[in-house]
Amino acid sequence: MRRLGAIMSTIWPRGLLPDADGAMESNKTGYINVLFQYHTFGLLPLALLHKNIRYTDAMLRTAEYAFRHQRPDGSFDYSESNGTFTTKNKAGPLSAASSATFFLSDLGHTLLLLPQDPWFARSPECAGFRARLEKIRSKVGISLQWLLTQRAILAMDRAASNRTIAHALAYYFPGRAVGNADAMAAGRSIFRSALDAVTPDGVFIEAGGFDSSYQAFNVLQCEWMYLNLAPADADLRESTWSVIRRGIGRERPSVTSSGEISTAGNTRIREHDPAYGGHHVNAKQILLALGYYGVMASDPAVMAETRRIFSFYYPHDKIDF
Repeated sequence: MRRLGAIMSTIWPRGLLPDADGAMESNKTGYINVLFQYHTFGLLPLALLHKNIRYTDAMLRTAEYAFRHQRPDGSFDYSESNGTFTTKNKAGPLSAASSATFFLSDLGHTLLLLPQDPWFARSPECAGFRARLEKIRSKVGISLQWLLTQRAILAMDRAASNRTIAHALAYYFPGRAVGNADAMAAGRSIFRSALDAVTPDGVFIEAGGFDSSYQAFNVLQCEWMYLNLAPADADLRESTWSVIRRGIGRERPSVTSSGEISTAGNTRIREHDPAYGGHHVNAKQILLALGYYGVMASDPAVMAETRRIFSFYYPHDKIDF
């Protein structure tokens, strides 16, 4: 899996460094939403693969900034102009609870992996970082207790598979990291419902159909879950792998001979189509979804496709994987 870390350290951290206070993205001009702090895991490879003090500090600073906006009940300040609910009275992608799930799923992933690294766990130069991590961990526990009271609100947000899976990981990953059995149980339940919703041919439904960009993100989140399941949850491994395999099978036809990802027929992201907001596919997530699968399944054809995608979207970068 070190090869995947090398891919991430090459492509993921671009533009992701926090400012001096730890703010990321739109929060840099003034705090808006904890969602924009969803980047600790993105900094992890550069921090650990290169034993890099700067990126380790940046990773922790990103989380610390978020918790400076944590309320006493564990929720986070929320300043989005569209409020908590959409016009249809359903929790939207930027609602307070859903925004927190993206941040907590990302941070929970980091909390699971960071202590496993020998350099971080034992190096004297990381002693201060370890102390900071423990303070972050205690604040995560408070937020998990609040998040457990938000199940009903999050259950209303079923329009997009990627959010449902993020909700599951937001309970399960930090729950496992801090030893909260109730949060892990909630995560398992939501994750099973997300797996059950995948179509027989592997489509993760987004806005009523297939989307080649979001499909990859959904697969990637499932791969993260597969790799971080607790031993007691071994029963989930088979069903998770089956969905990953089907999901990759549905995604692969979107990889063109040049390595570009086709967006024809997508329900959410269509390149060069103003009617779809002019958004672009997330090449980073697509690369990682196929790359994880290629490594885990020892599939040379998928790895060849991953290399084509890398060459198309990152023509000036070189990496051996």
